[in-house]
Amino acid sequence: MLAVREHGDMVANIDAKRVDWRARTCELSYWTAPHARGRGILPRALRAIAESLIRELGFERIELRIAPKNAASLRVAEKAGFLREGTARNAGFTDAGRNDLVIWSLIPEDL
Repeated sequence: MLAVREHGDMVANIDAKRVDWRARTCELSYWTAPHARGRGILPRALRAIAESLIRELGFERIELRIAPKNAASLRVAEKAGFLREGTARNAGFTDAGRNDLVIWSLIPEDL
């Protein structure tokens, strides 16, 4: 987990999930504090973490999975330079039930 801080306050968080060291793949998830949204903090931090995973640790694929109705997270993925691959139907779940997930990725050739 990486905490993004501004003036000592945590303004965003990026977490690695489903890390597969053998295949060198992982999924990143993230959130931004309401008062820090819309300033480009998270796209820059997400891109920096993804590039570091690829360049410094040899990862071959960084993936994001985002609910189609989560417009803010979809914008973050796009601004961070991830490529939209498609939709995994019925792939996620919340307290409200099952939902589709939009799959985004970044691979070494994208850098």
